[in-house]
Amino acid sequence: MVFLVILSSSGDQTACLWQTDGTLVNQYVGGSGYMSDAIFGLTEDEIITASADKFVRIWCSGNAKETARLGGHFGGVSRLLADRKSVV
Repeated sequence: MVFLVILSSSGDQTACLWQTDGTLVNQYVGGSGYMSDAIFGLTEDEIITASADKFVRIWCSGNAKETARLGGHFGGVSRLLADRKSVV
């Protein structure tokens, strides 16, 4: 069975995964700044978020635990793009 879901990010420092009927599936909480972007990751088990606190975070979509934190920006991270086809 296929479930359609919606992923949102917010100024309240969260990203949320929703069913299309409005049911909250999971909430991803972390960082000290607003989450400016959220995307589905490179695998079906990942959610990736960008934050004003200068970090990109990778989350387990199932249990909402942070699995990686990517730093290196000097300012807030505003956008994300994940490419499943390219190898860098």
